[in-house]
Amino acid sequence: MAVTDAVFWFCAGLLGVERILEMIWAGRNERRLLKAGYLEYSPRHMSVIIVLHLLYFVSLITEFTFTPHQQLQPAFVAFFAVVQILRFWAMSVMGERFTARILVKPGEQLVSRGPYRFLRHPIYVVLELEFISLGLLVGAYWTALIFGSANALVLLLLRIPAEERAIRSVQQE
Repeated sequence: MAVTDAVFWFCAGLLGVERILEMIWAGRNERRLLKAGYLEYSPRHMSVIIVLHLLYFVSLITEFTFTPHQQLQPAFVAFFAVVQILRFWAMSVMGERFTARILVKPGEQLVSRGPYRFLRHPIYVVLELEFISLGLLVGAYWTALIFGSANALVLLLLRIPAEERAIRSVQQE
């Protein structure tokens, strides 16, 4: 069975709705944490991340629309589903400290349970896998390759180093 429009729009819509709800939740947490004395670090690169994520969706829709639909691969469906489970696990462990921005507070302990026991930045691994898994699932291979690579570069060159600097700065205080 080929990947149908319904499968594509369900998966892309699911991810889009997740992102919107995630931003609402993160925004609420950010406002509360800033009032509680948390400090924001490296806010300028957020615009790069936002644009990258928006362009990913545009590319995904465009590539799916203008390329022949591939066979639906159960392995890609499972990959996408596992990534979504990992996403919710990582976000739920962060709880009220989950934000899209880098917010830290002197004296605050890093989260070290759940997936954070195994990885310092599991949510970034999930984001990377998400870019790739949905592209593979719907046959948008160029989108998976290009935006998976671009996202990895943004995470490795901008986001993770900024977060590590922020963590070190409050640990030294």
